[in-house]
Amino acid sequence: MSLMRKAVLPVLAISLSLGWFGRPTAALACSCVYATPAQHFANASAVFVGTVNNISGDGWNGQKRLVDFAVTEAQKGILDKTVIVATGAGGGDCGVDFEEGKTYTVYAYDDGGQLGTGICSGTALVNDASNDVDESLMNNISEGSIEEVEEGSNLLVRTVSVIIPFGLGALVAYLVMRRKTSK
Repeated sequence: MSLMRKAVLPVLAISLSLGWFGRPTAALACSCVYATPAQHFANASAVFVGTVNNISGDGWNGQKRLVDFAVTEAQKGILDKTVIVATGAGGGDCGVDFEEGKTYTVYAYDDGGQLGTGICSGTALVNDASNDVDESLMNNISEGSIEEVEEGSNLLVRTVSVIIPFGLGALVAYLVMRRKTSK
């Protein structure tokens, strides 16, 4: 086996394995376009104020969390006193992180024959003292953007970690070939 094969093949194998295991992965992040409450209302299939009775499902691996609400005030598209709304896990998948026993203003949309909601739809916790929307949940919109930036930074680091081993492998191959031709 030639010197070039002895030097290049291990470097190439290491570079490829580092490139494979250090490859960038898909990043989940939620980024919302700002909308006024009137726009959320107009875009929603149903709007209501309700208290969370029960949450089923974990929202991971593509499974939706199903949130059972006791409706206290129907504003649009709801006639029943209880409603089940689907959402994600919260965070990067745009799902609302509902808590049992808390009251929310829910802006829901038709999600394949079932009501669904997310942080971009305007759904927010109702402040018990004044019955106004709690601004802390509306801040999830900007948190989703921050999460997206953090994932983008991680993507850059992972991309560089793939390029460096390939560059080093090419450099070693070049040096071996140059050394061989100078003999």
